[in-house]
Parts: sequence; C-alpha cells; structure tokens
Amino acid sequence: MKKRLLIIIPIAVSALAIMVFFFILLLTHGKIIEQAKDYEPCSIASFDEAYFLNTQKVIDDKTGTYVNSNIIETETKAVLFECPDRYRAVDLKSIDWDRDTYDVIVVSGDVGTVVYKYHLWLPSPARSPG
Repeated sequence: MKKRLLIIIPIAVSALAIMVFFFILLLTHGKIIEQAKDYEPCSIASFDEAYFLNTQKVIDDKTGTYVNSNIIETETKAVLFECPDRYRAVDLKSIDWDRDTYDVIVVSGDVGTVVYKYHLWLPSPARSPG
C-alpha cells in the first residue's frame, strides 16, 4: 500500500501543478484579449502633414480584435491607400510614419516589423519627399 502511495502522490501533485499552470495561463490570456478590445483607433499626421495614417479597430467575434489602416490626403480627404493587411491588436506594438518619409512602419509581436514604402501607395512620384 505504501509503495502505491509513493507512486500515486507524485503523479497527483504533478497533475495538479499542470492544471494550475493552465488555469493561470487561461486567465492571463483572457486579460490580454480584453486589453486588445480596448485598442483606441488613431489618426497620425505625416512629417509634413500632407497625409494622415488612420487606424480602425475591427472586432471579429470568432477570431479576435484586429487593426486596419488607411492613408488619406489631408487636402482632399481622398483615401489613397487601404492597407491589405490587418494586425491582431493584442500583438500590435506600434504603427507610425517613418521619420521624414512617407513610409509606414508596423511593429507586431507575431509577424515582426513590416514597412509599407511610400512608392507603393503614393499616387505621384512628384510628391515624394527630398
């Protein structure tokens, strides 16, 4: 009987430790997901205020909260670029203009850093900085 207890007790303690670990992991994940729902959309001017980078929060009940973006021309309010990608809000660290250019830099914990070069979305090369 003692030999069985010596085998059963460590197994039971290990199983309990694993259950506690997954319970804590589940609680932490839930808090992170809730924080993602709190993402606030923003509008960021380019270095010369010729364009605005706008972000929008998109909630998908099945897969989570995402961030989409577009670029509008300040003067005409025309949408010049709709980003084809969306980023999980929970992983998004930053989205902003590159310094002194019209490039947009997205930093995300899951896919890394993505740069949208201005020549891909800018309608006229004459408008490029420099």
